[in-house]
Amino acid sequence: MTIASSPTWVVRKPLAEWLEQEAREAHQAYGRYRVLDVGSGIKPYFPFYQPYADEFVGVDLRPDADLQGTVESIPVDDASFDVVLCTQ
Repeated sequence: MTIASSPTWVVRKPLAEWLEQEAREAHQAYGRYRVLDVGSGIKPYFPFYQPYADEFVGVDLRPDADLQGTVESIPVDDASFDVVLCTQ
């Protein structure tokens, strides 16, 4: 399922548009960067960052997440990512 085919797309569309713009602007300002998506689920925002990010890592309780963890206990070193997403 793509993000646009989600039944909640009407509600999430403004957020998606804003994130896509922020991904571009971060690249223009800083070059390539590393993204940590906390509560990533199926990583629906990955396509917005893919052209600009050297790495996009999802943290979630899901067994298929890149890293398993909670927002209270993120399993990465401090300051090891340039952008952190936590949208829901």
